[in-house]
Amino acid sequence: MKMNGIFKIMVMLATFSLVSCSDEDDLKPSESLGIPEMFSPAADADARVKEMYNDYGLWVRMDFTDWHEVTNAYLYEDVNNRMGATMIDDTCRENAIIFSQTLLSNVSKEFAKAYFPLELFFVKTYNGSWWAADYAQLGRSRFVLCWPNQMEGALPVTKEANPDYYYQDSLISGLIWKNFGTMIAQRFDEPIKEFVLAGKAYDNGEAYDNIREQYQKDGDEEKYDKAMNYVKTEDSCLEPVLENLQQILEIGLVF
Repeated sequence: MKMNGIFKIMVMLATFSLVSCSDEDDLKPSESLGIPEMFSPAADADARVKEMYNDYGLWVRMDFTDWHEVTNAYLYEDVNNRMGATMIDDTCRENAIIFSQTLLSNVSKEFAKAYFPLELFFVKTYNGSWWAADYAQLGRSRFVLCWPNQMEGALPVTKEANPDYYYQDSLISGLIWKNFGTMIAQRFDEPIKEFVLAGKAYDNGEAYDNIREQYQKDGDEEKYDKAMNYVKTEDSCLEPVLENLQQILEIGLVF
């Protein structure tokens, strides 16, 4: 009797799963129920925002109806923000999108999808009064940036589109990479294999072995010296790697 009851339950569960599941690879909210997709750009979002999300997995956000939408990120809530946030000015949106596009163009799509934070949220102000902040790192999933930024040395954001703003304002670009670096580190599940060529203590000398092995293959002394010098000048801890993440990406040691 007991086995017969268990068998009936299993048949019911199997039937339910067949009825409730579709053949689609990606399950999406039911259109008939009117449930919106909460964690991706809206259908009427700027085409460039949707393209960045699809290609890199980064949602460049600017809109919200309640400031709690900004302070409540995935698995993280900024309880210290009691003054809220205000929405970015329309005149500043174009350069925010261009800045984001340029930022992502310096990273591989595969790396960004695997390790980048999920959202870059542009706002006009974050928190307020004595507690006003120029940026906020919310867990490992969302980075909030005030735009234009009021940090000393930051360049003004013009109404005219400026494709070079990312390269001209090294203060803001450096700020992004410093914070993204720490957020990226939190998304690794094990010792950071992606930085193994940076020659850190946790790689057990693998960086040096790889450099020597490559030299034996191509005999390129200039490349060998450059790689060895880079490894030797970095400290044996994670923080310098994160602070110099952009440099690592530029010289090609990561990918």
